[in-house]
Amino acid sequence: GLQRRARPEINEQLGLDLSPERERPAGPPDRIEQDSREFHRRVREGYLELARSDPERWLVLDASAPPAKLSDLVWDRVSELIGPQATICESLPPHGDG
Repeated sequence: GLQRRARPEINEQLGLDLSPERERPAGPPDRIEQDSREFHRRVREGYLELARSDPERWLVLDASAPPAKLSDLVWDRVSELIGPQATICESLPPHGDG
């Protein structure tokens, strides 16, 4: 039969500074945090390259921004995609309220 690969309408890429001075939660590093900075840099560059190659499908955000700001940015982009249907969520609390 006919099979189609599903593709998301939008991907959000949240990036953080990888500098050694960046604060991290207390406690031992988890499995992913144990990978080298070079590994994380290459992964980040790979995702940024994907975003550059298809900018209409990617939203790249600075994850150090306040959560309410990130929520607003994502919601603005999703609202563009779904158009008038965005009003279906009017009964939800404003972004960033929990």
